[in-house]
Amino acid sequence: MSVKMMWELLQITILRTNSKIVVTLIFRKIFFTSNSR
Repeated sequence: MSVKMMWELLQITILRTNSKIVVTLIFRKIFFTSNSR
């Protein structure tokens, strides 16, 4: 396995993790704001 491939895999993993976190944060924000009404 080349370093370039590993680096690309790492970036993909980080992006996936970040998008999951962002989606979770957005969902929680929407959920809590709709709840507080």
